[in-house]
Amino acid sequence: MSVDIRMHGDAADDELRSLYEWLLNEPEIRHHADPKLVAKKPESGEMGAAFDVISLVTTSAIGLPATIEVIRGWHATRRRKPQMTIERGDLKVTFTDTDPETIIKILNSTNGT
Repeated sequence: MSVDIRMHGDAADDELRSLYEWLLNEPEIRHHADPKLVAKKPESGEMGAAFDVISLVTTSAIGLPATIEVIRGWHATRRRKPQMTIERGDLKVTFTDTDPETIIKILNSTNGT
């Protein structure tokens, strides 16, 4: 199952990098998922250094709930809660502070779980 994670706001790039590092250092994620930091396509004249999304491929049904729980843990450490969007296929969930079980239910509400 593939999931994309985006950040919104002024510090989106820094927050995305922070979450990515958090995911890489989490044994549960290393066991059940493969996170990749993906750069957005540069506009004309830009150098293209900014990152747009964390693309995460989970390797088991356990992977999504574990991933959401790890993201929630990271989110709880942020002084200013960044707005995030988690995408799975055509489904997008945007939140600032939401119970992880609610996010899992929404993401699992379509086919392909």
